[in-house]
Amino acid sequence: MVRRLLAAGCALAVLVALAARAEQPAAEEGEFRARTVQEWAARYDAQAVAATVNGEAIRLGEVHRQMRSAFGERPILPAVWDDLQARTLNQMIDRRLILAYLAERPGAGASEADINLAVERIEAELARQKVTLEEHLKALGLSREDMLHGLRWQIGWQRYLDRFLTAENLKRYFEQHRREFDGTELRVAHILLRTEGDDPTQLAAQKKRAEEIHGQITSGAISFREAAEQFSEAPSARGGGDLGFLARYGEMPEPFRAAAFELEAGETSGPVVTQFGVHIIHCAEVKAGTRTWEEARPELEKATTAYLFSWVADQQRPRAEVKRTGAIPYLDPTTGELTAAPKSP
Repeated sequence: MVRRLLAAGCALAVLVALAARAEQPAAEEGEFRARTVQEWAARYDAQAVAATVNGEAIRLGEVHRQMRSAFGERPILPAVWDDLQARTLNQMIDRRLILAYLAERPGAGASEADINLAVERIEAELARQKVTLEEHLKALGLSREDMLHGLRWQIGWQRYLDRFLTAENLKRYFEQHRREFDGTELRVAHILLRTEGDDPTQLAAQKKRAEEIHGQITSGAISFREAAEQFSEAPSARGGGDLGFLARYGEMPEPFRAAAFELEAGETSGPVVTQFGVHIIHCAEVKAGTRTWEEARPELEKATTAYLFSWVADQQRPRAEVKRTGAIPYLDPTTGELTAAPKSP
């Protein structure tokens, strides 16, 4: 119970898309081998400041602790490590923004009485196990400040969700995004232009090539099937790129699935980037689903929670001072590009 409370309070739910990108082949030897978060983190100063939000520091140790909570012992390749760090940092910045938003609204956030009560409960449970709070925090690699911050987040955010994650709002979200949750399936085909590692020059070249192929397809100069057979570097090329029916949530990378579900039957996407390379996606058929919002409730709650997280952070962002130090690569807030150069947002 105590471990669950502390972990839930201090762990950040990193996007499902990040987990998909971390699922890489077995580790190789040398500099290019995959490493666990713990192994990567050993290369950094845990006390270095990655960003500040209204003067409050987010340290590298905190960033890496959240990543360990999300990825556990799964190996992560160098090609995606910087991107994962940057996206985790972004979510942690957003969490600070949400806490500021809640603090400005009476009764919305966690009060000192709420925090003190939670600490008393944790201490009481630990006492029954003949363990002190200090001993337990040390075993978890947390400071008391980490614990208090985590509890403030857990209590405040849960209180917000209890208020807004209602049946009415879930039904509204379901109606606005019906195809994502009602079991609709799309028959899709794709063209894949592979990229190796994180070379931006190669990625740019493949995106340009994909745009040229897309132009040929949309102009009618070549059919999608012919283009797939001629240009795709995926095993499906021989079948015209056909992947069969695809559900909104499944094994394909999230950017691929999200782009596919923007298409209607007969439509073809522009370039879509995943860890495998650059895709062009074609929707051949839409098979409508029949699930109700009640049947889709688990997935619906996750999606609505993610929407609320982004929405609240965006409300607070214009009123906050956010600075990224460049201690680790980060996503430029203007362009969304990964950069290591320190600059003001």
